Amino acid sequence: MDDAETRNNFSKANPFIRGNKAIAKVFTENAHHHVLLQKGAGFCPDTNDPMIGYITRGILKISIANADGEEKLIWFLDENSVISSFRKCFYKEAVAIKPTEILIIKKDIFIDFMMKDRQCLDYYLEQLYTKIEYCMDTLLIQDKKSSKSKVYTLLQQLAKAYGTNLTDNEVYIKKILTGTEMSSITGVHRSNIARYISELEHMNIVKREKNSIILRKPQLLDKLIEAEEI
Repeated sequence: MDDAETRNNFSKANPFIRGNKAIAKVFTENAHHHVLLQKGAGFCPDTNDPMIGYITRGILKISIANADGEEKLIWFLDENSVISSFRKCFYKEAVAIKPTEILIIKKDIFIDFMMKDRQCLDYYLEQLYTKIEYCMDTLLIQDKKSSKSKVYTLLQQLAKAYGTNLTDNEVYIKKILTGTEMSSITGVHRSNIARYISELEHMNIVKREKNSIILRKPQLLDKLIEAEEI
């Protein structure tokens, strides 16, 4: 499946931000240094250092917190995504959920390259717009959705982002989210998330295993989401 088809089939209102290989060249040719992160390691760029990063492999989960220490998981940055130094106006944390490599280049080089290549600029802006759309959806639309719809939709998005197709249309989803993180994304209490997933198990739509979930009937889950949003 090519990039355009993937984008068309993947909902923009989701926390899984997809990158694009189109801008890899500027990073591979101008890398100042690279960062290797093991699973669970944090990525903490210096806010005074005008550098831009590019994820060549792995996944980062990005959280923010206010002055009171209230933290929220906002999204994931996948391979080929750009990550910049964090603003001082709020606390932000990036943690690798699998071994991750990040190439670092100087911000000036990145900007000069983008100004000369319209296609790459469009790809970069598209990622920014996707983040904005997700934030706007969270602010304006998510509160109007039922708790079940939020949990069902997150499972649907996980399957599309990180699922592996098995036989008989089943999808294997390696567990990358804890109950607390699912709660942070959806705003639904962990006990209710567990209850909704148990209900899906009783309907034979999902099967929980130790470190994974198998989505046994993706189309039926889609229908349940549609029914919840009517």
